Amino acid sequence: MELTEFVKNHKLAFALLTLIIALFNLIIFVPFYGIDSHSLSKSEYFYGHSGTIENGKSVVWNRNLHCGMPQYDKVFWHIFTWFYYLLQAHFFYALLIVLAALGVFFFCWRSGYGLFQSLLAAFIYGISFHFLEFLPVWIYGWGLTLLFLPWIACQIQKLKENGSLLDIALLALLLSFTFRLYETEFSIYLMLGVLISVLFSLIDSLESRTSRKQAFQYLWKLLLAVSLAMTSVITVYLPLLKARNQNILDPLIGINLFRIASVIILIAVISLLAKIDKKNALFLAIAFLMLADIYVLINNVPWLHKYQQRPISAKSGSEIIKNLQADTSQYRIYPLGSEFHENLWTSKFQSIGGRDQFALNRYNRMISSCLTTEIDKDLLINWNLLDLLNVKYLISEIKIPSKRLNYQNYSYQDNLTTYQITDPMPYAWFASNWQLQSIEGIINTVNNPEFDARKLILLEHEIPEFTDKPDFPETKNSAVQIEMINAEQIKIRLKNDHAGLMVISEIFDEQNQWHAYIDSTRTAIYPVDYVLRGVVTPPGEHLLEMKYEPDNLQLYHRISYWARMMIIILLLSEIIFLLWLKLVQ
Repeated sequence: MELTEFVKNHKLAFALLTLIIALFNLIIFVPFYGIDSHSLSKSEYFYGHSGTIENGKSVVWNRNLHCGMPQYDKVFWHIFTWFYYLLQAHFFYALLIVLAALGVFFFCWRSGYGLFQSLLAAFIYGISFHFLEFLPVWIYGWGLTLLFLPWIACQIQKLKENGSLLDIALLALLLSFTFRLYETEFSIYLMLGVLISVLFSLIDSLESRTSRKQAFQYLWKLLLAVSLAMTSVITVYLPLLKARNQNILDPLIGINLFRIASVIILIAVISLLAKIDKKNALFLAIAFLMLADIYVLINNVPWLHKYQQRPISAKSGSEIIKNLQADTSQYRIYPLGSEFHENLWTSKFQSIGGRDQFALNRYNRMISSCLTTEIDKDLLINWNLLDLLNVKYLISEIKIPSKRLNYQNYSYQDNLTTYQITDPMPYAWFASNWQLQSIEGIINTVNNPEFDARKLILLEHEIPEFTDKPDFPETKNSAVQIEMINAEQIKIRLKNDHAGLMVISEIFDEQNQWHAYIDSTRTAIYPVDYVLRGVVTPPGEHLLEMKYEPDNLQLYHRISYWARMMIIILLLSEIIFLLWLKLVQ
């Protein structure tokens, strides 16, 4: 009898204990619910998009060096490499799922659901957590995102009930982690959810005069938490956004409009049902998760099998890799057809392909307008553009009949053929003569079979040093030696008897976040052939340096740092205050 009374008096604790034991047993002892055996394969594949894994460490490559703009840690989640290895441990994986399920339980319990309903929602969320891991987006940080979301909802809920500074700090901390784990698109979805929650709160406050003060208190606390979170994370990426390297509005175009509309409708419907009948909202959320599970199981992860067959896998034994890495000169590659947008090539080589949202606008326009122009009959390859972009090797699934190419090798492992351009353009060269044209005229000229990039450069604006000259001084005893190229700095040792214009095969940055120095003296960078950079060089031997120096970068870092410090100060001050109150009492 005493035991029965004890259980009744502590039914919440016993219910949570039952939930934890059930999930732990399910994850650890049931084979069907084991860890995704392809987790490391997915890690290797997805790190091929923004880096690679070598000896357990994340190496962030810089696709944008080839497009004029470093990534500058754009991939928020690359610092969480250790997390994907921890997932291989059953205990850690089970702990993650249990914590996520507890977040759902407390949210439902505080929302007024019964004990059984809250436990059911938490249990199903825990099961769904596992199956959602099989989705392609998992490796981008969705696992931790699924953990944080229920607790974010709990903190917003507490703020609505006049939560303390501790709740503000915890919410800011959770939001900042979530913003770091995924990129722009998910951040927009998350902010949409917060915005819809705020709108419903405003409607409620307008309906009831007595709740207006409480609603405005909730709003400023929520805004403070969101502002601190966004400032601590996103501020340091402002130079990237300014350079149009990763336009924050990109996810709002194309098919993503449908996704965003779906998210708005889903959140709004669940919020409305929660106001009318909490049971309906709970059942709708559970049905949504179960449908996601069924979708994953029926499709049996077909995308993974496809990507495992991609060339340039994490295995370094590929014939293509070995042959290309044997060439230590400065060059780029052109993967044709479906290979063009595979960032797996870019993770190991300087490729002109890759995901176009990582490239600057000028580069994307030139690629879309010129790359497949027919320069040779019946061959959709623009050799002029390949010259400008310092391409030396072409990689293709089909045979390319062209006298401009030398056959290199065929890889049976990757089912791809490598070709070398017979006479590739250098990475940097002195221009011999120039012509002034409009942007449209430059693009049309690059598409003209008669154009020779070695003999003529196309300018949008006159260069003051050569305004009165029909061409550049003849280059005599010239020499160009590349000393260093990395994500944020380029060094070229040059020599020429006369002043001239050096063309560098790097994409021109309209936002002037790359600066050029000749013997440490700042000099201008001019757009050449619309897409490349040009620098006027004096006669003699000199060191040309180009540095990525975005305006106010240090200021952005300081603002981000102090925003994070503010979150920690809020956390510590509130904890100390609560402890002091307990001691006083």
